[in-house]
Amino acid sequence: MKQDIVVPKRFSTRAFFVQHLAPYEYVRKFAKEKIVLDAATADGYGAFHVGCVAKEVVGIDIDQEAIEKAKNAYKEESLKFLLENVLDIDFPEEYFDIVISCQTIEHIELDKLDRYLSEIHRVLKKGGMFFVSTLNLTHNLKGRSETEYNKSPYHVKEFRHADLKNFLLTRFMNVEILGLQRAPRNNFYNMLKKGGIFKNLPDRFNPVKRFYDAVINTNDFVYSTSNLDNSFDLLGVCRK
Repeated sequence: MKQDIVVPKRFSTRAFFVQHLAPYEYVRKFAKEKIVLDAATADGYGAFHVGCVAKEVVGIDIDQEAIEKAKNAYKEESLKFLLENVLDIDFPEEYFDIVISCQTIEHIELDKLDRYLSEIHRVLKKGGMFFVSTLNLTHNLKGRSETEYNKSPYHVKEFRHADLKNFLLTRFMNVEILGLQRAPRNNFYNMLKKGGIFKNLPDRFNPVKRFYDAVINTNDFVYSTSNLDNSFDLLGVCRK
């Protein structure tokens, strides 16, 4: 594909955007020549990223404005963006090889979570893979109790890694939970940032500022099965 990813304005920093792109980068290694559903695609950047290797990617979302933005931004033949609800997916059973749903599960009403998971399970082929990313409640708490924690007003339920695994096991027999963490280069610059030795330099001479504003990429994050409590985000990997 000749297009570049359009970074949505809602991401305050490049680093935050790259963190959200990380699960799509992870999925790409499984998606070659596959038919993929991006459930709650939002701006479509993730569907586009996976679409660079997949046979076909369908992005669905209930937000009409988001779908129009995605259609206008990405016009590749392998991509399709549709106005649909993840709770009522208008595709036949076992249509997709892969389903990915990023930063969506925390927004779904508790009494609709089972419907969400059952619809994804329904449209996924036997032997297919479902990837679901969400923030890590344990990491976000930063040692506070849940009563001291101000959850986003847009979030219904946030998950610890055990909670996420137990929920996914209600529909999938094979579930693995991975945690998103800093790769070595990212760790190095994070230590420099905490040390503050460059904080008084002008931005154009500040290597830390340059790294987080212009250089950081998906290689600066890694998924691991260890140290899940301290991971930024969680990624559930399910096999049907």
